[in-house]
Amino acid sequence: MYSSTIPKTIQKWLDANADKIDEVDVERDEWAGPDGLGDWSIWCWLKLGWKIEGYGGHLIHEASAKDFIAQTKLIVPCECEECVALPIKG
Repeated sequence: MYSSTIPKTIQKWLDANADKIDEVDVERDEWAGPDGLGDWSIWCWLKLGWKIEGYGGHLIHEASAKDFIAQTKLIVPCECEECVALPIKG
């Protein structure tokens, strides 16, 4: 990502899926490399009850809108110990 603002494609997805999102942050990556993606990335923590299929984690961290949207397609319900034990935040 080349700027510190959320791309329109990602913001549209976030707005349409607010029930799955706990927190979103755009930050400058100190470790950014010569990958052509720039030095900004998006962190998106999922609410309890959701995870990234195959990864099992509860967050998306990507440096491009294309990669971010690809990760959103892997979001599935989660029944891990943490999600089952803690009350779901509204």
